Amino acid sequence: MRVDSKVITQIKFILLWIYNKLYNYTPLFTFKQILLRNTGVVIPNSSVIHTPVRFFGIGNIEIGEHTTINPGCYLDNRVGIKIGNNVSVAHDTKIYTLGHNIDNPFFLGKGKPVVICDYVCIFSNVLIMPGVKIGKGSVIYPGSVVTKSIGEYEVYAGNPAKFIRFRSQKQSYTIDYKYWFAL
Repeated sequence: MRVDSKVITQIKFILLWIYNKLYNYTPLFTFKQILLRNTGVVIPNSSVIHTPVRFFGIGNIEIGEHTTINPGCYLDNRVGIKIGNNVSVAHDTKIYTLGHNIDNPFFLGKGKPVVICDYVCIFSNVLIMPGVKIGKGSVIYPGSVVTKSIGEYEVYAGNPAKFIRFRSQKQSYTIDYKYWFAL
């Protein structure tokens, strides 16, 4: 008996829905990290992904030390997301790694991993598109749409995001934002 590919796809979506619900309703950061690690996510004890959050796949995320991803974020980890140390990702940020090739006659998927380096500060409601690399110490202001890679210690804002100025290169803070019910 041959199973239709649409049925298999639907089953994958149901399992992903269950995974997201399970993560978002799991109490305590320790249990959340156990779930993440057992499904292929690399996350140290010093980092946290606050809930609610939406994963687009299982695994395929690597997070460095002392990094915080705040509530309401979309993590499209189907192709891969790598986030460095001491990164702050504010609420409702969306990181995409996969989309559709609008010029392909079959509308096939097209994607690349996203890399966010150490000491990056991403403010709320930012969209990061597939294949983007955000350089060390950079800042992305609220509501920006990042379609191209950004160099080290650069500050960007707007839609599409444009260079505003450079940030001080003397970053030495440690992010520690493991609070229950954080905003």
